[in-house]
Amino acid sequence: GAMIATTDDAEYNFSGNNVSVASIDGDYYSTTINFEESNMVLSVTNMNSFDTSFNLTSESDVTVNSSARLGSVEVEEDSVLRFAADATVGDMSGDGMVVANAGQLHIKNGLADVSLKLNNLAAGSTAFTADVDAVDESDFNAIGYSLTKESASSTVDRFVVESVYFAGLAFDKEFVTVAQGYSDTITLAAYPTGTSAPSDARVMWELDGNDDYFNVVVDPNTNVATINVTGYNADDVDANTATIRAYLVDEDGFELEDYVPAVCKVTAIAQPEIRGTLKADTTSYTMPVGGIYDIQFTVTGVDAAPVVTDSRTGSIFKLTDLGNGKYRVTGVNEGTAYVIATVGDTRVSVAVTVDNNATQGGVKGNNVSEIR
Repeated sequence: GAMIATTDDAEYNFSGNNVSVASIDGDYYSTTINFEESNMVLSVTNMNSFDTSFNLTSESDVTVNSSARLGSVEVEEDSVLRFAADATVGDMSGDGMVVANAGQLHIKNGLADVSLKLNNLAAGSTAFTADVDAVDESDFNAIGYSLTKESASSTVDRFVVESVYFAGLAFDKEFVTVAQGYSDTITLAAYPTGTSAPSDARVMWELDGNDDYFNVVVDPNTNVATINVTGYNADDVDANTATIRAYLVDEDGFELEDYVPAVCKVTAIAQPEIRGTLKADTTSYTMPVGGIYDIQFTVTGVDAAPVVTDSRTGSIFKLTDLGNGKYRVTGVNEGTAYVIATVGDTRVSVAVTVDNNATQGGVKGNNVSEIR
C-alpha cells in the first residue's frame, strides 16, 4: 500500500525483507526513512528535496522505481540503493553502493565514499551532474569507469565517462513484474557493456524466492534467463517476490567478490497489468452481397498498430485496409465470418454476416479488450 507523511520531522522505519509498501508520499514534510535489513521496491512522491533522508543499514537492498528528490542518502557498507529513474540528491555518503542510470543522477551538495555503479555507460557520455564544486572525482568509488570533470554551465558540473573497464556483471533489467501464468526474460552481460570477464571465471546463477511460484531457465549460450511465475499468494507478500543473482566464481567455485554481481528483483502479480486497450467501433454487422461497411479499430496506451485479418480469408467478404485503423468490408458470398484485430495476445472481433434476405445494419458499441 501507500504511506503518506502527516507531520513535519516524521520518521519511518522499515525492517525485514519484502515489506509491503508500494509508495511513500512525503507531502513535502521533513521526513527520515530508515531501512534495516530491508529488501523492497517503492516509489517516492512529494518529497521535501532539502529535508528528506534515506538511511540504509544491515545489508538493505532498496529500489526506488520513480523519479526521486531527496535531501540526503546514507548507504552503509553491504547495502545497496538503486534508482530506476532520474534522481536528484543533496548529499550522498556511506560505504555502500548506489546504482543509477548514467546521465540521470544529479548531486547538489556532496558525494562521499559511496561506490557508484552506473547503468548504460559509454565512453564520452555523461555519467552524472552536480552543482558547481559540489563533487570531485576523488570523492567516491567509480565502479567500472574513469571520469573527467567539466563545466556544463555557470552552476552545473558535468562528469564525463573517460574510459570503461570490466567490473562485474549486469542484467538488462533490474526490476520486473510478471503475472501468474506468464513469463519474462532478462539478459546477462558484462558490466560495463563492451568489457570482458577474466577467461578463467565462470558464471553462477541463484534464485532467492519461493520455488512453488518462481522458476528460472537459463540458456548458457545466450545468457538469457526466462523467468516463469507459476503461482501467486494473495495472503503472503513474501511469497510473491524473488531475487535473481548472477555472479562470477573462480576455478574452485569461490565467488570473486572483487566483481559486482548482477541482480534482478522479480514481483509476481495476480493479473497482468493493463497497459492499454484495443477497441472496435462495431460488435456485429449484417449486409447483402455487394454491401459495404467500414469498421474502425483504435489502440490506446501502447505504441502499436493492430493486425487485422479475415477469419474466412475472403470467401464471405472482401477486407480492404483504408488506413489509420479503418477497414472496409464488402459482401461477397452469403455466410458469417469475423474481422479480427490483434495486438500481441489481445484481440477483438467483429461478426459480419452476409445475407441477401436480412436487413442491412449492425450493433455499434463498447467492443473493447484490455492490452496486458
